[in-house]
Formats: sequence, structure tokens, C-alpha cells
Amino acid sequence: MAQRHAQSSARIYWKLVTKSNVRPIYTDIDLSGRVRSTGYDALPLKTVPDHANLEELKKLNFRLIRSRPRTCHVLVDRKTRKIWGFLAGSCWGPSESDGVLRELNEVIESGREYLEDYGCESEANGRGDFMTQPTGFSDGVGRMHPTNFVTKPAVRRVMATITGHRRFKQLARFMSEAFRTFSPDIHRLMRETVLAAQKNDPRLRRPFKQSPWPALTVNFGPRTVCLPHVDFLNFAAGWCGITALGDFDPKRGGHLVLWELGLVIQFPPGHTILIPSALVTHSNVDVAEYETRYSFTQYAAGSLFRTIANGSMTNKMFFEDRKMTRSQTKAWLESSTTWEDSVDMLRCWV
Repeated sequence: MAQRHAQSSARIYWKLVTKSNVRPIYTDIDLSGRVRSTGYDALPLKTVPDHANLEELKKLNFRLIRSRPRTCHVLVDRKTRKIWGFLAGSCWGPSESDGVLRELNEVIESGREYLEDYGCESEANGRGDFMTQPTGFSDGVGRMHPTNFVTKPAVRRVMATITGHRRFKQLARFMSEAFRTFSPDIHRLMRETVLAAQKNDPRLRRPFKQSPWPALTVNFGPRTVCLPHVDFLNFAAGWCGITALGDFDPKRGGHLVLWELGLVIQFPPGHTILIPSALVTHSNVDVAEYETRYSFTQYAAGSLFRTIANGSMTNKMFFEDRKMTRSQTKAWLESSTTWEDSVDMLRCWV
């Protein structure tokens, strides 16, 4: 039954995207200076912008992108016409969206209360003052190979409830279809990389079979407002899928701010946006104290792609296996075309 619901979600999406008016948002997108020499992940921010409200962003000449029913937007580089992101809208039509959102919010709220009862407050994450928990698998950050996230039993129970819920499965499939529609080659690369990792280690479990992303983070709020940041360990050319949930007024708060692009985007509950989160500094506009905001985010670590490309080895293991000197290692890194090859895989808006 759940699988049929997920498949119907994809069909609904295709129906909407072919009948809706897909509009380009032209902007100047030059992110090559943010990428590490290997081309798989990004550099941390040297300077972090101050958190800003709508009035302050208006004074900084940010362009407001309003949400419109049945309308999707692609983020297009003005010079190259490459598509760098997608504002996918909602998985559900107006007749069912309110009921579905209540259902999803109740699952997250119940999960947060359960985690609080078991003392499972998340560690400080540098992104804001809210509870966050992951599931799935990742690579890098001291790992010698891809591994599942290690969490407490209570966290595993809550995340299993979310990933097993038919509406969240539907949402995961919708995000995947949105990704595949406007970045099919990167979608395929991610899917093949993740499947290769799982073939090497069958213990690895991604959150959703309907989705290519190997990792999911749920931000339980109760008011998820991210401070300006980049997820620099994510795959540089990959898109991170973000869905806003909760109960808030999207005209007053909860907007997604894309700092390098000068955009502030209305981000209503139930809507999905896909961006290269490793490269673009992003944050949220505050919501009111009496409102709630959660988010559901799928992503992939850049180190995972590097490990699979190296034959299931870290860079250090790869260099040692080939007995490369320091100068040879430097030359190898400098000659890498991973980033350029990834950019070539992005589709153009025509």
C-alpha cells in the first residue's frame, strides 16, 4: 500500500510539472571558488553573514521570490544557463495538503516529545537552536569508510517511524522525482554511488528506497530557523532536498535566504526546494514565537563519492596504495577535473 502511494506521488508530480508554468529565476551563480581541490566537497565559510530579517534583507536589495500555486521555479545562471536548483512546490494538491500537513506535523511533534522524554536532545549544531536528528549513512569526518549514523535507541525508533510512514515515503519519492526532472545526470550519479556503497557493505541503510539520497536529517524544532551556513561536507555539485513543515505564516517568516544569489524565497509548509547546500550560504527568516517550523532534509556527503571513485578507499589510503610522493599527490589533486565534470552534468535551461 505504501509503495503505491509513493508511486502515485510521482505521477501527481509529473502531471503538475508538465501543466504548471515552470519559470526561470536568472541570477549570477559562480561557485567554483568554494570547492575543494578534490572537487567533491566545499570549503567552510571564511566570513559568515549576520542573521537578517525581511526588512534588513530588503535594504540589502535581496530579491523576493513569492510562492504561487502550481508554479515551479528553476535557479538558472545568467551566463551559462546551467540549472543550479529547483523550487518544486508542494507534493500535494490544495484539496489534501492541509490534512497531510497536519498528519506530518503530528508525527514530528510526537517524535520530539518522545525524544525529550528520553533525554535525546541533539548536540549543538551551529545552525540554530532546535532539535535535529539524522538517519541513514554517511562518510568522512574521521570515518575510514561509509557507516550508518550511530544514534540512541529512542532516536532510531522515532526515525524509523518517520521513514516508515506512508506520507513521508510519498514526500521522499516526490523529492527524488523533482531532483531527477531537472538534474537527471547528477541524480543518476548519486544513485549509482549510493548503490555501490551498499553493495560494498550491505549493512548500510539509506532512509528511503524511493530516494537516491543516503542520509536524512529531521529538524524537530519547535522553531527551526537556520542561521547563515553552508553544509560544506555535502557533495559539492549535488542538490540537497529540503521540505518545510510546521504551522507558520510563510509571508511573514520561514523564508529561505540564498545569500550569494541575493534571493529570499517564500517557503510555505509542505513545499520542497532543492539547492547545492554545500556551496550556497543559506538561512531562514525568523518565525513568530507562537508558530512552529520543522524541516525534512535529504543529502549526501561528498566524501562518499570520493571513496567510491577511489575504489572504496579514502584519499590517504588511495595515495599510500599507489606509493605516491607528496609532489605526486599534489599534482594529482591539481589535475583533478571532478568539479568540472560535475558541472558539465548539470542541465541547461532552454
